[in-house]
Amino acid sequence: MADSQQFTEKREYERYHVSVAAEMSMGGEGVECSTIDISAGGAKVRFKTDPFKKVVLSIPPFGDIEGEIVWKDDEYVGIKFHGNHDRMAEIVKTIVTGSRR
Repeated sequence: MADSQQFTEKREYERYHVSVAAEMSMGGEGVECSTIDISAGGAKVRFKTDPFKKVVLSIPPFGDIEGEIVWKDDEYVGIKFHGNHDRMAEIVKTIVTGSRR
């Protein structure tokens, strides 16, 4: 992920520092945030809580698997699964081998 300082010279619109309460919608669910700076071309937003921390990964035909994001970069996230790790071991085995018991 690039540092925002690298883009200062390339920005088309002047940014203004503000502190405005807002809400961002992701997947139909609203998440509280604050707008930190804003321009005609975009905004920098700070979340009060990490909106992506708790996740549900749905893998058909296995259903929903609850977890939390433990790391992220520009393209990927790492998820730590919650709950029954024996069940997850069976799901992993089935996915890897392509067979079900």
